[in-house]
Amino acid sequence: QLGSPRSSSGIGGAGTSSQHQPNKQEVDMFLANLLVQSATYLVNGSVVVTIAGLVVYKNVDWRWILSGVGAVAGFYCFERLRWDNGAKEERLKSQFRQHLEQRLRQVESIHTGQCEQQVIQELNGVCGGLRKVFSGFYDEMKDLIEQTKNKMDNVDKMLGSINTIKNKITFMTSTLDSFNERFLTSTTDSP
Repeated sequence: QLGSPRSSSGIGGAGTSSQHQPNKQEVDMFLANLLVQSATYLVNGSVVVTIAGLVVYKNVDWRWILSGVGAVAGFYCFERLRWDNGAKEERLKSQFRQHLEQRLRQVESIHTGQCEQQVIQELNGVCGGLRKVFSGFYDEMKDLIEQTKNKMDNVDKMLGSINTIKNKITFMTSTLDSFNERFLTSTTDSP
């Protein structure tokens, strides 16, 4: 676009070689369009102002018009006189505050985004580390439980063999007692 302020070469100093350089015919066409548009706005505006002025002049007394113009001029003069160095300084300060607010909002959003990314990365790292640690604990506990189960199985086998031996001993004791009662006790009592 010829009329856009971004198309002027030399502003910013970047991209001048890739921009389109208008030839004389394009510049003349642009200037002619600009002149026609300006004249159209001026004519339309002046016609409206002239018609409005005539309507007001015909319907309102010239003293009222003069007093209205005087009031506007008075307000302008009052505002101009009030616009001293203090007011200019206050206006500059308010503009500076607005600019700083805008910049801080921009920096805040950028900084917040960066902090969020950093926190997410750190949490992912911590989560991965905790997974490794808990995985190690889990493996150790699983091995320990397996060893304990093996020991319990060994103890159960030993208890089973002890019960077998106990039963055999009980059987032998009862057999010996019965043998003793049958053969030994009766022979010792007989003589």
